[in-house]
Amino acid sequence: MRDIKKITEINEQAFKLSSGIKLLGHISWPTQIEKEFLESFKKGRLKLPQIEYQKINYDEQHKALKTLKESFTPEDPIETFTAKTIQSYLDMIELVRAIGTNGFTEISKKIFGAPGDLLPGSQVNSIEASQHLVALSDDFSPPYVKSPNIQVSANAIKNYLERR
Repeated sequence: MRDIKKITEINEQAFKLSSGIKLLGHISWPTQIEKEFLESFKKGRLKLPQIEYQKINYDEQHKALKTLKESFTPEDPIETFTAKTIQSYLDMIELVRAIGTNGFTEISKKIFGAPGDLLPGSQVNSIEASQHLVALSDDFSPPYVKSPNIQVSANAIKNYLERR
């Protein structure tokens, strides 16, 4: 293609079509159910709540995005990026369609990987990375950021203030 105007138009159309597509809002638990689950979890009762998920219809956006993706053949990095971006919107629609079914897990694994999979370009898997992140966040546990264990003399503070 190599027509920057055309690929820009395709990007703009894809953005408009995808701007109303949501995933996380559709899979979030109602606040009260989440609260009850967490209270039960703290007491050692491990039972997932039964959630009735609302069916969302993104068929029009799916059809239009698919047509848009098929309207060009990626021949350079910008076009490849555009095609992958459009595919990510199509994948999100597939996930939304699968909410509340066993298929959701399979589609999610295809898109995001499974727990224990190596992170792209890394020798670390997702579980190890999350454990490392949790360990790093321990420094921010209540009472939040801990005071550093240092002592500064009055003379050092005086000298610092005089230099300013």
